[in-house]
Amino acid sequence: MALSDHRVLSLPHRVHFCGWVATLPALQQAGWELSAEQDFHRYGVRIAMRHRDLQLRGITNTIEFDFYDRSPFRDRPLDFSIAYMASALHVVTNDNVSAFSPIDAMPQFISTERKSIDDFGIFATPLARTEEIIVDPHDVMALLDRIKDLQRPEQAAIRERNRSRERRLDEPGQRTQFHAQILSIAA
Repeated sequence: MALSDHRVLSLPHRVHFCGWVATLPALQQAGWELSAEQDFHRYGVRIAMRHRDLQLRGITNTIEFDFYDRSPFRDRPLDFSIAYMASALHVVTNDNVSAFSPIDAMPQFISTERKSIDDFGIFATPLARTEEIIVDPHDVMALLDRIKDLQRPEQAAIRERNRSRERRLDEPGQRTQFHAQILSIAA
């Protein structure tokens, strides 16, 4: 039996601050860079944000969220409140700040049918042995430019093959393969 997972990723969660309310997608469109921390042990989520032009940084309070909840209310938008906002936000804490990850707040609808454990994408791909080219760091861009020059006559065909390959990668059992690496060794 297949498990169909129809849901919206990056719901328009709300952020409250000094009397105004904005959704995460609206903040991202207004130039805010967003990061989320998901604490699976304490069942919490919080957002960190930065706006380079306004020179502002902020962190929300932690919202309680049960990641294992299977109720129909699981995908409801969350309400965050700004806990700290400043132009220079220095952190002196015991928190694990590395737990924050960049996020894209634009809503995306997904519809995935999962029939096998392989369809969940939970396995790391094995380290592939590829052809290696070792070059000086200042030669990397010149080599990439040379590769682009060689591809230029058939660029349209290459792009069409890539689009076709990307469509197949959405299908279960497909994965990206690496065929070569360019390594630069810094002195």
